[in-house]
Amino acid sequence: EGLQTGITLWMEELDSLYQQWAALRPEYAQQITAHQEAFMDYYRAQLAVWNAQYGSPSMAALEKAMEMLADHCSELCIILSGAI
Repeated sequence: EGLQTGITLWMEELDSLYQQWAALRPEYAQQITAHQEAFMDYYRAQLAVWNAQYGSPSMAALEKAMEMLADHCSELCIILSGAI
């Protein structure tokens, strides 16, 4: 339950970061939305692989999912800060 809550919070943060990015760069809103959709497709595919590998539901799969979301949020923070 705790990990699932963490995943939900990271997904909300991820959505917020994409919204901020699109607001900062409205001329790229379509590309940013496409980027978000592509990441979510990749996330769902990776989660399916982890669930098949570790069993569903499993702590290992949930931990990997939360780590993936946290890492992506960190990457978006770098983009939003103008570091790249």
